Amino acid sequence: MAEKKAAVFPTSRELFALVRKIADDIYADEPLSDAALGRMVGLESARTSRWKHGQIAVDDAARLLSLSQSLSIDIMLLCHVAAGYFTAEEALGILSNEMDFLRFLCDQLVLPQNEQALTMLDSVGSEARIVRSSPTQYQRQFRRSGSGRPILKNEQERTVLLADDDVATIEIFSNVTGTGTGIRGVVVGSLTDLLVQAGEVHPQMIVMDLFLPGADGFSVLRSLSASPALSTVRLIATSSLMTSDIVRKAKGCGASQVLERPLRARPIGKLLRELRMG
Repeated sequence: MAEKKAAVFPTSRELFALVRKIADDIYADEPLSDAALGRMVGLESARTSRWKHGQIAVDDAARLLSLSQSLSIDIMLLCHVAAGYFTAEEALGILSNEMDFLRFLCDQLVLPQNEQALTMLDSVGSEARIVRSSPTQYQRQFRRSGSGRPILKNEQERTVLLADDDVATIEIFSNVTGTGTGIRGVVVGSLTDLLVQAGEVHPQMIVMDLFLPGADGFSVLRSLSASPALSTVRLIATSSLMTSDIVRKAKGCGASQVLERPLRARPIGKLLRELRMG
């Protein structure tokens, strides 16, 4: 009788490539070493090297959950890459496209029929409801939980002032700030309004499009950074055109960081996490 061979789980070189890319985006200011990535899933340095070179598979549920939480990425996507169903490049493509990501969630979490819905509640009480209206059409609706997350005694609400006119960016920002998040979000659509609101709402962080109407963005940055009342405010500049001259000039005017716009969920979430932790 022939000996039955055990199923071989694919090696996880693609999973490492995906994790490396996401970590590089999240921790751009302080890049994580390969060893640090390995520690996220409980691997020692030697085993991390084997993981990196595709010699071992990371297929343990607890390790994948740890990665998911550390990188704020959907665990289902990690599982698919770990199992060899997706390459790192394909997974990044899904993550970067909102509609592709919704389709992925709905396909994996059983929304086979029209008008079926999936409701998810995150750790800060925000409800995301995904509705399948046709075989190719999905809609995501957000609702802020009425109860919210109680703010701890040692945690004060922080204010973030966003100056942007991109509808999708404003929608994402509005959905991840507000009651229960510990972040008060304020949105303005011009640099003139930004200057007015900065003095009124006392933000801890300002995220501003350099090329909004109303004023010169670099002059506004200089004014904000020179104001004694805003000396502790973190200034984040954004621009759809990312050249070395723009980045250098923005940082010279007081920006601590320059991000490409339009901003999406991942960079916005990273900024808010850093503010909470700071």
